[in-house]
Amino acid sequence: METEGTTVEYEGLTVHSAIFREVNRPGRFIVRFIEYFDEPIQGLSIEIDPGMLLISGTESPQMILRLDTSPEVVEVHYRPSGPGCKIWLHNSWINEDGGVDAWLQHAGMLVEESENKVILRCSDGTMAPTFDDMVVEIEFLDD
Repeated sequence: METEGTTVEYEGLTVHSAIFREVNRPGRFIVRFIEYFDEPIQGLSIEIDPGMLLISGTESPQMILRLDTSPEVVEVHYRPSGPGCKIWLHNSWINEDGGVDAWLQHAGMLVEESENKVILRCSDGTMAPTFDDMVVEIEFLDD
């Protein structure tokens, strides 16, 4: 996060460790999980700094949508609380001990952007990069 999602080149592809979006006023976005593997359990980590996220009545500056408990479509509300506020998104997965892992080994995302939508093609860090462990669409509604 400190490097703001530094990219690396892998087999001619630009791979992101995280993406961010600057926000200046309250808004919302829709997360749609399009494809994902069940093992390991995939997740999408979301953080706002500074500010708060609101999902289904739960408020926090950081949340993880785990695909063993999350619906496939989620509306996320955000409230920035200062200038220079950013929303961070990156893939994560549940390890065999039940903890959350991210940014390990071969983790990364291919990013496709168009107008108000972003598609993340995610590779978890458990095996060789494949970028089909989880495919998620983020649609920003209030930009």
